[in-house]
Amino acid sequence: MKSIAHKLYLLLSGLASLAAGIVIAILLQGVINNLEIQQHFSVNYTNAVWDWKSPSSKDTESLEKTARFLRQRQINTVYLDVSKGAGYTQSTGLSQSTAAKSYTDAISTYVSIMGDQGIRVYAAAGDTGWSKPDERRYPIEVMKFVYAYNKSYPKQSFQGIEFDIESYNQEGFSSASFTDKGVVLREFLEMVDQLATQHSEYIGANPASRLELGFAIPYWYDNENIGVSLGLVNVQLLANDDPLAGGKVSADREFEAVGDGL
Repeated sequence: MKSIAHKLYLLLSGLASLAAGIVIAILLQGVINNLEIQQHFSVNYTNAVWDWKSPSSKDTESLEKTARFLRQRQINTVYLDVSKGAGYTQSTGLSQSTAAKSYTDAISTYVSIMGDQGIRVYAAAGDTGWSKPDERRYPIEVMKFVYAYNKSYPKQSFQGIEFDIESYNQEGFSSASFTDKGVVLREFLEMVDQLATQHSEYIGANPASRLELGFAIPYWYDNENIGVSLGLVNVQLLANDDPLAGGKVSADREFEAVGDGL
């Protein structure tokens, strides 16, 4: 009898220890999920990462884990690649195809989960050749997709559009003459002006929208292109960290040149 009682005692003790361990693990996970790292940056800074994977490739659990990870590291903005969305628009808005609906639903889930952690999501896209006159239709289609998406998903809308169009990485650019580089870089500025004009028209037709328009410019851009007269519109975009919000800024008229030391 004593032997049975002893075994029962050991069994119950083991179960109690296991249960206590599970409870502690759950509590610790909760603490970790809500843990904030030391405040290294001003809350007014935009601390951003680029996500070039399709939103359709992520499940809810992995997205929630990623969002917590980013928040704990003071990341408050994500630039999400939506290049694929350029093929999901039509004259009346978003395409009604099954593939398009699946893609936009995945985006809305992504935006919602990031938003729960206080993280803003911007639509992102880019290609080295998009600044060329015959390829500018691609960024224009991306913008149309974002406009249509935000109209269809107002509660999970993008905060802005961020283009990463690296014209300076076009084939042969690094070894080209300043004259040839000037052609490429002026095409970039012409594209910026064209996209900014389109965005201004969109904001004019949708005055309640605060959708921003921005361009990713490397910090070394000006110094690497000495001798090419550009008006430094692109450098100003970086220095101000101020996207073309509200359609109130024109890329070729209201930016001023800035000096070195960015």
